[in-house]
Amino acid sequence: MATGSIIFRSADGRTQVIDEPENGGRFPLGEAGLLENNTDRELRLIPPAGQGDPAVLQPGGSAQIEAGSAVHVV
Repeated sequence: MATGSIIFRSADGRTQVIDEPENGGRFPLGEAGLLENNTDRELRLIPPAGQGDPAVLQPGGSAQIEAGSAVHVV
């Protein structure tokens, strides 16, 4: 289990918090917005199908996310 939380802020201002995410957990994000990695684990950012390769988000980092992306706790 990762320590900390993943915070997603959608473009319309809503906030979703995933506390203590499971290692190997995968979370779909239906909207575009800002993702903050406040955990002790790397996150793999998986873009919408056919839109490029996954990226890695280090602990303490943040990234803009496209609608239809997913987050995988590494």
